[in-house]
Amino acid sequence: MTVIFPDIETNYIVVDNVQASYEAVTHLINKGYRKIACVTLNVHLNNMNERVLGYKQALIDNNILVDEELIKMMPFSHEKDDLVDAVKQLEPGNKNKVEAVFFATSKLGIMGIETIHSIGLNIPYDIAVVSFDDPDAYKISQPPISAVAQPLKEIGRESVKVLYELMKNKKDKVEVKKIVLQAIFIPRKSSG
Repeated sequence: MTVIFPDIETNYIVVDNVQASYEAVTHLINKGYRKIACVTLNVHLNNMNERVLGYKQALIDNNILVDEELIKMMPFSHEKDDLVDAVKQLEPGNKNKVEAVFFATSKLGIMGIETIHSIGLNIPYDIAVVSFDDPDAYKISQPPISAVAQPLKEIGRESVKVLYELMKNKKDKVEVKKIVLQAIFIPRKSSG
């Protein structure tokens, strides 16, 4: 998880979380889903706030009312019981409640998918799923999970460049680099 502090003048390389989340939720909307939940962490980190912002903006831009009850904030401790309760509150499988869910982290996604399966629901027939991050488990899951993939190699490459510049110019003041990279949305069978 990338953490930035916007008030501190320092180098950083981040993903455009707003755009990536927007694209993932728009994908669900384009598939015909209107009641889309968001499961995120209850922390005051820019990346989590930006992912919720992207989720909300996608709904607003598609004339879908943002229902705050469909935004579930999980404690950072990632307690499975909390997530199970939150997913059950969404009443997946009840088309009057929620049709799809966007998980803001892969850990939440993996636990959420496990919960969906444990209550006897079928992805994507009972509920569609999209998640931020793209761990290998998503590729081999049944069905494979639609995901936002962060450009990890590019993040690493840019980090090394910034670090090299700092080491090379120890005595000179180096321009602060604020690099924002684009994530890639990978549609798979979990989103219908």
